[in-house]
Amino acid sequence: IGTEATNHVRYEPNIKGTFIRVEMATVNPGTLASFVVDLNPHLDYQTSSVSFAEREKSLGDPRGIVWNSTGTTAYVSGMGSNNVIVINQAGQRTGLSQTIPVGEGPTGLALDEVRDRLYVMNKFSGSISVVSLSSEQEIMQVSFFDPTVPEIKNGRRHLYNTHLNSGLGQISCASC
Repeated sequence: IGTEATNHVRYEPNIKGTFIRVEMATVNPGTLASFVVDLNPHLDYQTSSVSFAEREKSLGDPRGIVWNSTGTTAYVSGMGSNNVIVINQAGQRTGLSQTIPVGEGPTGLALDEVRDRLYVMNKFSGSISVVSLSSEQEIMQVSFFDPTVPEIKNGRRHLYNTHLNSGLGQISCASC
């Protein structure tokens, strides 16, 4: 998982552009066949802005991925979009809803299938989100100590937030 930038576009005028896509690449180890899929299938990139409701469906600044034990379902965290998406092996969204909202700055993921839980480390809010796998909803958030100074904490929501600061919900100032 990651972002693909159209680096041939020089000096993008603003973050309402379409110069970054959030994608997943896979390779079959047996045949070496590969494919890349856009993890924001609701975006057509023909316009530089969509409604806020559509931006909330976007995954921005992906940071973590964890697969279930059978390799059929994965969870992907979006640090800039403050959410997690559920996908299948082909990279298609398969969750009960478009996204699972979690704390600010989700990065790391840990899957505990036996207990029906997904644990999400939220770097910016200094917390762990506990998500029920069966309902695909955050059921609690547990804080942890974060020594980051307030100025940095406050600035992160402006630098990294892809939903509030971009026209399509997938780009932030930090994308560059």
